[in-house]
Amino acid sequence: MSVSRRVIRAAFLPLFLAFAVLVVACDSDGGDNIPGDSPGDSPAPRDGGMPSNQDAVAAQQPGDVPDIAARAGNSVVRVGVNCQPDGTVCQGTGSGWLYDEDGHFITNNHVVTLENRITNPQNIILTTIDGRVFEARLVGRDPLSDLAVLESDVDDMDPLSLGNSEEVRIGEPVIAIGYALDLGLSPSVTTGVVSAKERSLLDPSTQVFGLLQTDAAINPGNSGGPLLDFSGRVLGVNTATIQGAQGIGFAISAETVRAVASEILDKGTVDRGFLGIAYQEVTNGLADSLDLPVDAGILIQQVLPGSPADAAGLREGDVIVRLGDTDIETTSDLTLALLEASPGDEVKVEYYRDGDRNDTNVTLAAPPQSP
Repeated sequence: MSVSRRVIRAAFLPLFLAFAVLVVACDSDGGDNIPGDSPGDSPAPRDGGMPSNQDAVAAQQPGDVPDIAARAGNSVVRVGVNCQPDGTVCQGTGSGWLYDEDGHFITNNHVVTLENRITNPQNIILTTIDGRVFEARLVGRDPLSDLAVLESDVDDMDPLSLGNSEEVRIGEPVIAIGYALDLGLSPSVTTGVVSAKERSLLDPSTQVFGLLQTDAAINPGNSGGPLLDFSGRVLGVNTATIQGAQGIGFAISAETVRAVASEILDKGTVDRGFLGIAYQEVTNGLADSLDLPVDAGILIQQVLPGSPADAAGLREGDVIVRLGDTDIETTSDLTLALLEASPGDEVKVEYYRDGDRNDTNVTLAAPPQSP
């Protein structure tokens, strides 16, 4: 399900305004903006394992909220950005958290950019819960997933470990930590549950799929902060709320964070393959209503003319169930499969059409340029 109402970038708090930046999300029914893999819709450490010093955060018994908040809060920082675009001074704050023992932090792209642009000159300052201040540099950012990686010479801080948001159940309790409204030196802690999974956030510059929806309170200043399970592991990165709604916030999944951060740390940028389709996740209800042959997969709603999908003969109404070596059941599966591929790769796509299973080879392209 995609979010097509007006959304608030929850975690970025301009200091010259009392509110977060407003962003109009595009409709999810196709049109000129192609959701999914078109512009607009971890760490594991680079050796594939967990950072070696993460047990401290997750060692407590599940369900001990004060203990989790105390331990994880020491790894969450206030991200302050000072910039001077076109002679106009701006300041903003968000949140971030330590990702690995090499001093890399995760935050949102919209926290460290102004209207999705890097401003110059720009200073990024990290402030810890005990008042220490560190300068940070931008390692890389990915506007499409709204994630960025920072680096700083911090000390006496343990990285948070990534959980598995694919296995989390709806109704499972979660904890959000971040510098909401920039109210003080310490971050705010709120609790709630996972209200839904596989949400999508679509606008001209950002297309994020596989979002977790939560009713844990998320406010301006929370952007980039972690959404934790009750073992203290990061299930997602808090990023947005819906204007006028209560108890509806969104977090970028741990799986997306892992994939994007690994790409940025390896290459400084994110190379992803591009199919050129608008699509919808197949559910049991959708399969029944459309009499589809499968109850999981990706239903193609639109094929962009001249795109790789078009050249390979894919068309509206096809249901993609496998791309390369990855079984495709959810929007997250397709997003991660395309993140792991590169422009120019030839991959086999398996799909259903008129009840029959077919396959075709697709040469992926680079996504159209985003701001």
